[in-house]
Amino acid sequence: MQYTLVLCNVVSAQVISGQNENTWMALAVSILISAVIGLINGFGVYFLKIPAMIMTLATGSAVWGIAYIYCNGAPKGKTSEILSFIANGKIGGIINGASLIWMLLSVAVILVLKFTVFGRTVYAVGVNRESANYSGINVPATLIGIYVAASVLAGISGFILLGYTGTSYLSTGESYNMDSIAAVVVGGTSIMGGSGSYVGTIAGVGIMIIINSLMTVLNMAESGKQMVQGLIIIVLLVIVYGRKDRE
Repeated sequence: MQYTLVLCNVVSAQVISGQNENTWMALAVSILISAVIGLINGFGVYFLKIPAMIMTLATGSAVWGIAYIYCNGAPKGKTSEILSFIANGKIGGIINGASLIWMLLSVAVILVLKFTVFGRTVYAVGVNRESANYSGINVPATLIGIYVAASVLAGISGFILLGYTGTSYLSTGESYNMDSIAAVVVGGTSIMGGSGSYVGTIAGVGIMIIINSLMTVLNMAESGKQMVQGLIIIVLLVIVYGRKDRE
C-alpha cells in the first residue's frame, strides 16, 4: 500500500497547486485512485487466483511507475493552508487533526469488525474462504471490499502526509511497509487471516514506537533498526506458528 500512498501524495500536490487550489478535489481524486487500485488487487487475488503478496507487490511496482511518469521523476506542487492545518494544527489546542482523524477511523474500524455482519464475514473469509462461501457469504464482495478499504485508507494517508510535510516525495512512506507488518505481527494478528484485532494492532504500533525510540536513543543506524524489526517479526512468527503446529 506504500505505493498507493505515494501516487496519491504526488497527485494531490499537483491538484492542490492548480489554478483553483482545490483541497477537497485532491482528496476526492486520491480516494478514487486508491479505490481503483484496491479493486485491481482484489480482482487479481480472487478471480485470477494470484497470491496476495505477489499481486500487491506487482501492482505496487506498477503504481510507483505511474507516479514517476506522472511527475517525470520530480514531484511538484505543495500543500494548502487547510490541509496543513488538518495535518499539523491543534484542535482545541490539545490534539492535531491527523491524530484525531486516526482516532476516529480506529474507532470506526473496531466497531465495524466487532459489531457488524461485514466484520464477522471478514474473519470468516480469513479463516476459510470455501467454508465461508458454503455458509452463504459473498466471498468476492467481502474480499474485494477489504482490498478497496485498505487501499483507500492508504490514499487518504498519502493525502494527509502532504499536509504534514508540505510537499510531495516519491519516497514518501518508504519505511512504512516493514513498520506496518511489524506492528500487525506484534499486535497478534495472524498474517494467514482469521484472527486478530485492530486493538491489538494499535498496541503493536505503540510497542514498535517504544522500540524504535529506544534504538534512536542508542544511536542505532537505520540499517540496524531494520535488522531488529526483521528479527522481531521472525521470532514472533516462529513462536506463534510453532505453537499452532503443536496444538
